[in-house]
Formats: sequence, C-alpha cells, structure tokens
Amino acid sequence: MSASHQRTLDRAAEDDALLTAAQAGDEQATTALLARQMDRVYGICASMVRDPEVAAELTQEAMLRLHTSLPGFRGECSWASWSWRVARNLCLNWRDRSREESGEDGATLPDPRGDA
Repeated sequence: MSASHQRTLDRAAEDDALLTAAQAGDEQATTALLARQMDRVYGICASMVRDPEVAAELTQEAMLRLHTSLPGFRGECSWASWSWRVARNLCLNWRDRSREESGEDGATLPDPRGDA
C-alpha cells in the first residue's frame, strides 16, 4: 500500500471518529470535522465558479449545510464524499441561477464536470 493511500485511509478513519463524536453532541468534534473540510470545500467552489468572493460565499453556505445535516448523516458514503457533493451541488445551482439571471447560455462558465 502506498503512503498516499495509507494517509487517505487514516484521514477517513479520523473523520469517522470525529463524525461519531459530533453526532453524539461533542461540539469540539463538530468544529474539528468541519474545519478539516473547509479548505477542500473552498477549493471545489473556487475551481467551479472561478470567483474568489462567490467561492467564499458558497463555502460558507456549504459549511452551514454540512453542520445542519450532521445529525442526520447516515454514512452511506464517506463524510469527505458528502461534503464534496454538497459543495458541488451548491456550485452547480449557483451556475444555473447565474445563467438564468444573465440570460446567458453558460458558454463563458466552465463546466466543472468536463462534459461540455
């Protein structure tokens, strides 16, 4: 097993431990769990919207949604995957709203999925 793969497994195990504690009401664990995802969520948002201010706003919204969804998180995927999905969906919704508001077809906004 590569060192990189081992670090990923270790991080997932740490996330799982924090998640369990956070769902049991441990505020320090909640703070730590969310802090571990903040830079990653911002990176996702920044790469998708290509505007640092909008990315910061979407990151804040994503973190709020992650926090409020924490008690009901069922663990059907990893916490990291869930946080990625929340951030991605917020960015896609923002992109769709931006297109509708501007009347553009979205040609100037990159498709983060690479499908376009």
